[in-house]
Amino acid sequence: MSTEHSPATPTAPDAGPDAAPERAASPTPAAANTLGWTLGLLGGAAGAIALFLALNGRSPGNMAGGALAGGATVLVAVAIGRWRAVRRADKAGSTARWLGAVPDERDDDVLTRALAVVGYVAVMASCLAVVLVAATSWNPLAIVGALPALLLGTLVISFAVINRRS
Repeated sequence: MSTEHSPATPTAPDAGPDAAPERAASPTPAAANTLGWTLGLLGGAAGAIALFLALNGRSPGNMAGGALAGGATVLVAVAIGRWRAVRRADKAGSTARWLGAVPDERDDDVLTRALAVVGYVAVMASCLAVVLVAATSWNPLAIVGALPALLLGTLVISFAVINRRS
């Protein structure tokens, strides 16, 4: 009977027959999701091109070119943020780590606190919108349509302020 190790359980060349088999390093969660990010960027590029084709010839001025340039700029910014978050997470900012799907505990706390502020503002703004719709002659669609912009602005500002203070 041979004392050599079987090919199914590779060990280090200088290790004895009782050495544990080597294991490949498991990828980080961000690196494992590379296919999803690639498909997302390709989908975004397809969407920007489709928007360009839909607007080209039907819209005034350079609207189609502006939509294509804006879409390309956003895709490049997202790709750079993802690259920074995955390759150099220690030097990337909180937003880049969140967009790159590699947040740490501090980033999670900052986002949780910022979302708490957004929730508070959402309740107050919704109550104010109900009063404005009932008590004024303003267009209700405009009032309700302004709520998402208000909440998104609140999220960005509160995230930046809380991130800076903590």
